[in-house]
Amino acid sequence: MVKKTGYEEVAVLLGEIRDAQIDLKKQVDALESTLDKREHIDKMVYENRLLLSGNGKPGFAATRDKVESWDKKFTALSLLVVGNIAVSILVKLYSP
Repeated sequence: MVKKTGYEEVAVLLGEIRDAQIDLKKQVDALESTLDKREHIDKMVYENRLLLSGNGKPGFAATRDKVESWDKKFTALSLLVVGNIAVSILVKLYSP
């Protein structure tokens, strides 16, 4: 049996460590490549999340903004006037 000296054992261990580092570097490079490929997907998901939950309110931003503008336009008085006009038209149509 050949006995290795301390330096030879250290050299073997350093070689194993170097090989492990090379393997880890290859794995990290592969992961970075995968992340780079899906970066546009992450950006799209983030933008859609902002559209769906902007200002803490649910719904698409365009629809939500339109409904909020209706809330500002249709006050109780304007709804009363529109309802009165609609009822007047229905009365004239169906009166004998």
